[in-house]
Amino acid sequence: MCAYLPIRGSIFQLARRFVDPALGFAMGWTYLYAGIMLVCVEYSAVATVMQYWNQSIDPAVWIAMAMAICIFLNVMPVKFRHWKDGNAMHSYYAEGAAGLFLGWWKAILYAGFTISGPDLIALGMGEIQNPRRTIPRVAKLVFYRVVGLYVTGALAVGILCSSRDERLMGAIEDHVAGSAASSWVIGIQNLGITGLPDLINAVILLSGMSCGKAYLYSSSRTLYGLARANQAPKFLVRCTKAGVPIYCVALVSLVTCITLLVTANSAVEVFNWSADLTTTGLIATYTSMLVVFVFWYRERSRQNLQSSALPYVAPFQPYWAFSALVVGVAALVFIGFDPFAPFKARGFITGYSCIFYTAVLYFGRKVLRGTSIVGPGAADLLSGKAEVDEECRVWEEGGVEENYKARLMEMPFWRKVLGETVAVDDTWKWRRTGGQGQNSYIGSKT
Repeated sequence: MCAYLPIRGSIFQLARRFVDPALGFAMGWTYLYAGIMLVCVEYSAVATVMQYWNQSIDPAVWIAMAMAICIFLNVMPVKFRHWKDGNAMHSYYAEGAAGLFLGWWKAILYAGFTISGPDLIALGMGEIQNPRRTIPRVAKLVFYRVVGLYVTGALAVGILCSSRDERLMGAIEDHVAGSAASSWVIGIQNLGITGLPDLINAVILLSGMSCGKAYLYSSSRTLYGLARANQAPKFLVRCTKAGVPIYCVALVSLVTCITLLVTANSAVEVFNWSADLTTTGLIATYTSMLVVFVFWYRERSRQNLQSSALPYVAPFQPYWAFSALVVGVAALVFIGFDPFAPFKARGFITGYSCIFYTAVLYFGRKVLRGTSIVGPGAADLLSGKAEVDEECRVWEEGGVEENYKARLMEMPFWRKVLGETVAVDDTWKWRRTGGQGQNSYIGSKT
């Protein structure tokens, strides 16, 4: 879907065209919510990591430091020994088979938070060069990286550290800060390796700072996109001479100040709240994306758009989409099952507040603007396609891609590692003006 029609406005614009304009509005603001909460997660993570070395300093100091750095950067242009004897799975919230299922389900919910990032393909599709070839390639890479890094990493840490390790259980119960509560660090300590825990703590610190900067960037650009689509106040579209949406960065940064709640609560507790809020927002966004895909698949059949006409076709569709949609809805319904007995207001709010938030956005927009769900056969599958076709033709036939590859081969290794843009000197970049039906070539230097 994204490779076929990678238009400006990302997946939210496709939601407006294929499902309901109100859904596109709600998705945009829900994703902004999740993005801001992700920034809070990273800020609080920085505070917990720093407390590993020094607990005498107020964690608000570390959060303020992380905020200042991120804002500054955004303004500038073997045997499975631990799985024996019943340690492969543990009961959670209940005993017996029900407890094992709930433990597995809780892990699935947190996995939704952990693997956040693949959604950026759908969000940035309108800015990707040569999208018909790039999007399918990136989608495949994301799948293999998720399996290679996250799934393999989870398997490795299960081998390295027992789920019933005394130090791990004690660290969790005592809300120990930093990597002292990390199963990786505890596993390394059990092996008698010294010095490495501090190194891992430093890596986690750098990761938190880097991710905080990235999520602040994506959240501010999401808000900027909403403003350009007339779904947020117009003053937010104002940018600096360097093209930075300064008011969006400022507003998102202001909201992330809620992370300073660490002054009244522990950094670990604030991190857990932020992670729960983020998880709900991300699952709501992913589920909405699946709804958009299902409606698009319906329109393909209605308007006789054959698979041979698409640049990329995912396997086992639409069955995978329907299966994932069922899981997504179930996750939203049961995401906060554990605070009910006994009832915990904080757990209920962090688990379900985003669902009410999204519902208010959707139905409120629907009532105020009088939008309706797009009927079968009525979705627009063609607007913007001609511009994308022409861009891809220029890339593939005009020598742009060959020039791009040549520049990449000549680039020093350190620049490749840093991921700098290859478009230099005479490398031309195609830009769609969006909504004007006009195209222009723009040379850019990096």
